[in-house]
Amino acid sequence: MAPSLTHNPKIKELYLYIANHRGWDSEYWYGGISAVTGFLFRFDDNDLEQLVAGFRDWERDFLENFAEALTADGDHVGSLANRAYLYGHLFLVFDPPCYNMLDNNDFLAHSDHKIKPILHKIRYRLQELNFVGYCPNSLRNFKELVEKLIQTL
Repeated sequence: MAPSLTHNPKIKELYLYIANHRGWDSEYWYGGISAVTGFLFRFDDNDLEQLVAGFRDWERDFLENFAEALTADGDHVGSLANRAYLYGHLFLVFDPPCYNMLDNNDFLAHSDHKIKPILHKIRYRLQELNFVGYCPNSLRNFKELVEKLIQTL
């Protein structure tokens, strides 16, 4: 088990929740039906940093479900800025990219100062060839949003 899972009970609880529901339909995650944001409500900044540091140890499908849950429509539990911060970090972790994240990029508009250190990394990542042939409008919108955040935060 990854160190962040064994040393932080909040992260372990979140991870096990995602593991126990891994086979559920995407509507469960994206539709705000899951309890993921409720778990995050109890996270402080230190927990968030530990969670981000441990992402590389998580299975890809867990991370995809987590990313969908972060952007759940109508789910206002917990800090939207913290959820956007985690979403930005998840975008950087996926290799190859998770194209669903490009479609939901507008969620980053909820960002605050915490995301500023990784905005240039996100900008650089969007220039990679992995995105050639992807929906030009979604890619352009994502790039424009990142540029706006870089200028305003």
